[in-house]
Amino acid sequence: MRTRSNTRRPADRAYTLLIVITFAAISFLVLGSALDWCMTNGRLTDRNNQYFTSTAAAEAATEKVLSNLARDYASQGESLVWHNLDSYRKLVPTAAEHAAWGDFIFTDGQGNSHHTYVQRLAAASSYQPLSSKYRGMYGAASTYRIISNARTGD
Repeated sequence: MRTRSNTRRPADRAYTLLIVITFAAISFLVLGSALDWCMTNGRLTDRNNQYFTSTAAAEAATEKVLSNLARDYASQGESLVWHNLDSYRKLVPTAAEHAAWGDFIFTDGQGNSHHTYVQRLAAASSYQPLSSKYRGMYGAASTYRIISNARTGD
């Protein structure tokens, strides 16, 4: 009587183990790549959100200066605006206005914290064509540069 043995040869087992280890290594490599991609995507999204938040805060600082400048110009003209340039430079949104502004550090680009850069570009106002919706009109105009930088105070 002949009996068959169900045991396999040792070489077959080693070959199967090698395939399993190879597929496991490939799977871990793909998993690691996917996790790295997710972390990179999360960091980029966070940086993008921080950029847009800081840009909006800097725009709020320039709008604060611009509104004060326009109000002063409308009430008493160029002389009051020229007289108040230093006070405009100190205008930034504060935590007293809204708690969210306390999270930002505003600078004027020249190393001065809590300041906005305000400078008149021409020495004096000049009679020139106005850049407004009324084309062809002339008037006394001055050009100012207003710059504010904002970053989160991490």
